[in-house]
Amino acid sequence: MPSSDPPCDGPSDAVPSDAVLIARAVDTTASGRRRQEAFGALVDRHADRVHDTLAKLLGDPHEASDAAQEAFLKAWRKLDTFRGDSSFRTWLTRIALNAASSRRRTAARRGTRTGLPTGPREDVRAPAPDAAALCDERNRAVRSAIAELPEDYRVVVVLKEFEDLSYEAIAEVVAVPVGTVRSRLHRGRAELRRRLASLLTERSAEPCPGGTPR
Repeated sequence: MPSSDPPCDGPSDAVPSDAVLIARAVDTTASGRRRQEAFGALVDRHADRVHDTLAKLLGDPHEASDAAQEAFLKAWRKLDTFRGDSSFRTWLTRIALNAASSRRRTAARRGTRTGLPTGPREDVRAPAPDAAALCDERNRAVRSAIAELPEDYRVVVVLKEFEDLSYEAIAEVVAVPVGTVRSRLHRGRAELRRRLASLLTERSAEPCPGGTPR
C-alpha cells in the first residue's frame, strides 16, 4: 500500500536551502506549524548576521535586537511576495535596512539618538586588563564612528566592509547604480578614516580582532 506521507525535499541528512524553506513557509496547503517551523529555520540561519549588521548601523545592540525583530516580523508577513529575483539574503537585508532607518527617524523626531552606551564594559575574564581596555575602546570608537557617518555612506561601508557583499549586491539592496555604490564607499571610507585619525596613529603592535575597516 503506497504511503500517504508527502515526498521528501531531499536526503534526510541534507540541509534545506533557503529556497526550500521559503517554499515550505509559504505553502498554504501545509499546516501552520510546518510553515512556522520552516520560517523559524530561516530566522535561525540569518538572525546573527542581521543583528550584527543592524548593530553596526545603529551603534546599539539593544536597538539592533528590536530592529531585527521588526525585520523578521515584516519578512514573515511579506514572505509570499518574495519572487527570487535576488537572493533571500539580499531581500532580507533590504528589509533590515528599512527597519534601521525607521528607528533612526523615530529617534530623531523624539530628539534622541541611537548609539553606543557610554559606560565602559567590564570583562573579569580578560588576562590583561590594560590591553583588553584598549581593544574595547578602539572597537567602541570604530562602531561609534560608523554610526555617526551619513546614512548613505554608513550603509555601504557596513555592507562592504563587514558583510563583504559585492558591489552588485549592495546596489540591489540600496537600489542605486553600482557606480553610486563605489562613490559612496570611497567617500564613506575617507570620512571614517578622518574620524578615526587619532585612533589609527596610536595603534599597538598587536592589533585588536576585527580591526578598522580598510
